[in-house]
Amino acid sequence: MQNQQQRLPQSKPGIFTGSEEDKTTFFLWQNAFDALVDSVHIPAKQKLYLLNQHLAGKGKKVVEQLQYMVEQPEVAYTEARKILKERFGNNGIIGVNFEKRLATWPKINPGDAGALQEFSDFLRQVQIASKHIVSLKVYNYPSQIQPLVEKLPSWYKSKWSERVMKFQKVNGKETFPSFEEFVNHVSHEAERANIPQLSPITVSTPKKARDTSRRRPPATFITALASSAYESGSHDSSPSDILDYPLNQRCSVSTTKDLLIL
Repeated sequence: MQNQQQRLPQSKPGIFTGSEEDKTTFFLWQNAFDALVDSVHIPAKQKLYLLNQHLAGKGKKVVEQLQYMVEQPEVAYTEARKILKERFGNNGIIGVNFEKRLATWPKINPGDAGALQEFSDFLRQVQIASKHIVSLKVYNYPSQIQPLVEKLPSWYKSKWSERVMKFQKVNGKETFPSFEEFVNHVSHEAERANIPQLSPITVSTPKKARDTSRRRPPATFITALASSAYESGSHDSSPSDILDYPLNQRCSVSTTKDLLIL
C-alpha cells in the first residue's frame, strides 16, 4: 500500500465544502478526485479515507454519517459518492445556483477591466454548463440576455447594440444573437480591455513642497496690536493711562490691553 501511495499523483483536488459558492464547481472537484483515486488501484478503505480528507462542511457530513459502515468500505464509499452527486451534482441545483449568481452579480464600473474579465469568465462557465443543464438554455432568450447587458459598463451597451443590429441585418429582424454569441462578444471586449501593453500606467508624483520663503511670520491680529502698543510705549501703562492718549488711539490701546490681560 505504501508503494501505491507513492505512485499517486502529486497534484490533489481542492477541499469541497458544499457551500453556495462551491455548488457550481462540484463537477470540477469530482473529476479531480477521480483522477486522484482512479489513477492506480487502491482499496476501498483508502478511497474512503481520501474522500474524507478532501471534504469539509456540508460535504464532509455526508461521509461522516456513513462511518458506521467501516466494515463494508466498498459499500460505504459507493454510497458516499452517490449521495454527494445527488446532493451537490444535481443539474437542477447547479442550474439554480448559476442563475442566482448571475442575478446578484454587481454592476461593473467603466474602467474596471479586472471585473469585466471575471464576469466574462463566469459567463463562459454558464455557457458551457448550459450544454448539459437544460434550465440554463433560458439564457438564449433576449429577455434573459438584456439584464446581463445592464451589468456591463455603459460603453459596452452601444457595442452590443451594434452587434445585434448587424446580426439582424443578415438574419432578419425577428432574430437575435444566441447566449453563446453574447458570451463570445463579452469575452472579446474583456480581452481587449486587458491588453497589458495598453493598460494605463499610474505614476505617483511627489507633492510640491510648500514655499515658505514668502510666508509672513505667524503674527495674529492680537500680537500685531500688542506690538503696536509696545512700540508706542504703552506696555507699562495701566488702564487709567488711556486718557493720556489721543482720542484716535484710545480704542486700539484699550483693545490691546484687554486682550493681553485675557
